[in-house]
Amino acid sequence: MSRKKFLFLFFIIGAAGFFWHKYQSKIRKFFSPRKIIVIRKAAPERIACYIGGEVKNPGVYYLPPSARLEDLLEKAGGLTKKADRDKISPALRLFDRQSVYIPKRPFIGFGRAPEKTYFDKPVEVVEEN
Repeated sequence: MSRKKFLFLFFIIGAAGFFWHKYQSKIRKFFSPRKIIVIRKAAPERIACYIGGEVKNPGVYYLPPSARLEDLLEKAGGLTKKADRDKISPALRLFDRQSVYIPKRPFIGFGRAPEKTYFDKPVEVVEEN
């Protein structure tokens, strides 16, 4: 290697070291990972929930964000006589755009049978000789 090339490389390496020493904190700050700032939207002032099934007035209702299923049932006029109260939890917390279905109580066979039954009529067996 010639003397000019050696001096040129020596000068470049020395200048790089000088600048690194002087601007080290700024260089590290520039190449360090950026902090991510997440801006969250404020909670909605009210939530919209749909209720259907065995309620007196099914539909969409607007409630405060801390609402429970009990509040929604109250706005919907309450449950019908056919509603299965064992399948719902009134303490359930509601969220925006939630849909709630109140099921019917199953028919367990007590009381009077339904008007239409779909059983075959009894058949009389006749033996021929």
